[in-house]
Amino acid sequence: MTHSNPTRVSAELFDGQSLLAQPVCLELDGEAARVVGAEAPAAFALSSLRVSPRVFNAQRFVALPNGWELVCAEQPALARLPQASSSEGPVAWLEQRISVAVFAVLATIAGVVAFYFVGLPRLADAVATRIPPERERTFGEGTLRTFDTNLTRPTSLDTETLRQVRAGFDDIRKQLTPASSARLEVRDSPGIGPNAFALPGGVIIITDQLILTCSVDESIAILAHELGHVRYRHALRHLIQESGVAALGTLVGADASSASLSASMLPIVIAQAQYSQGFEAEADAAGFAMLRRAGWSPALFASCLGKIAARGKLGDPGIASYASSHPPEADRIARAEAAARGFVPSRPPKRPADRVEAEPENASAPVPTTDHE
Repeated sequence: MTHSNPTRVSAELFDGQSLLAQPVCLELDGEAARVVGAEAPAAFALSSLRVSPRVFNAQRFVALPNGWELVCAEQPALARLPQASSSEGPVAWLEQRISVAVFAVLATIAGVVAFYFVGLPRLADAVATRIPPERERTFGEGTLRTFDTNLTRPTSLDTETLRQVRAGFDDIRKQLTPASSARLEVRDSPGIGPNAFALPGGVIIITDQLILTCSVDESIAILAHELGHVRYRHALRHLIQESGVAALGTLVGADASSASLSASMLPIVIAQAQYSQGFEAEADAAGFAMLRRAGWSPALFASCLGKIAARGKLGDPGIASYASSHPPEADRIARAEAAARGFVPSRPPKRPADRVEAEPENASAPVPTTDHE
């Protein structure tokens, strides 16, 4: 049954034959649609037409089953046509309610932020527990090789200083429960400056610059903190959080060679990493406990942070490096001093590290294999 007064929609016709548009009229009459005014008028079932989604008051496109396309202004009559997209209704509804759209955008941002600060750390913890130690060590060794290629060079400290630092490190490492295979690497790196950090798999790097800035005993206290990071696998968990899906794919699904290749992009991330306050508090507490069991006072940790902070305020080049990755906040120094309160150290203080690079270790003694010199 046809209507006596069909709805008319003014439009321009593109028939695919001519480069010029033809002015036509689309008549909507019940369940039928007719194109009037074209060189070859045509009729179609209304259900065979498709109209493009509404975007505010932009022009609409009507696709006809014979390949023609009509372009017309937005108007209520087009609501009778089948929609090309099933989302047109909700989208148009949102476009007319800006406050709802703004709320949706803010809710999405809040969801992403919540996932980053809450969901992603929990996901990283779950993934880290499923990564075999062998895979983690392979990843860390690849990162160390890239450090040695691009950021560090062999240590220039004298043999006795290195012996004392390594001996202290070994004493602290024995306090880890369960026993750890962590190892120490001493490197010279003016670019990184006074710093120490743990790589995935238990490799700990300490720079000559940190040992020269602090005493040997204070450097050992810093290494106790880094062993705390090793105990809780903070380096791996941090990299998973920061690298997101890419790190998950590499560490969980890739082979060892792929992991080593991906490690080449991560040394700077590790060197400049800022662990969360939770990670730092865990590493501090574990480090203080290991120091006390081994006979060193946690006050050494506080004094080393104080020296780095003091020299940084004087504008010493590179001194801000440790502060950027292990912020020497007043509350961390206060926690170290509190942990040392009432504790009587059983270790005699070691001599200070030499302040000159007069005799590199490799000039007077065989090169230890752990330094990759």
